[in-house]
Amino acid sequence: MRCRFRLVGTNIVRNFGRDVTGCLFEEVFLSPDKLKAERAQIARVVQTRERSVVRDCLNIPGRQFITVTRTLLPLAGNGCDVDMILSYS
Repeated sequence: MRCRFRLVGTNIVRNFGRDVTGCLFEEVFLSPDKLKAERAQIARVVQTRERSVVRDCLNIPGRQFITVTRTLLPLAGNGCDVDMILSYS
C-alpha cells in the first residue's frame, strides 16, 4: 500500500518546514519505524472502515516535543470501499 499526501494545510507545512503536498509517505516519514506505524494505522482504518484518533509527537527533527492529536476518517467513493482518508490534526 502506497499513500500520498494529497493536500496539506498551512499549519502542517509550517511544522514540517516544507510543503509535502503530493509526496509519498516514504518521502516524508524519516524513520522506518514511524513509516511502519503510519502504514499500520492507515491499513486499520481501511480494513475496519472506522475512524481513528491518534496522539503522538511530530516526526520532525528538533520538533519532537510538539504533541499532535490526529483524526483519520475513512472515505469511500463507492460508499463501501475506503479509497481515501481525511486526516485532521
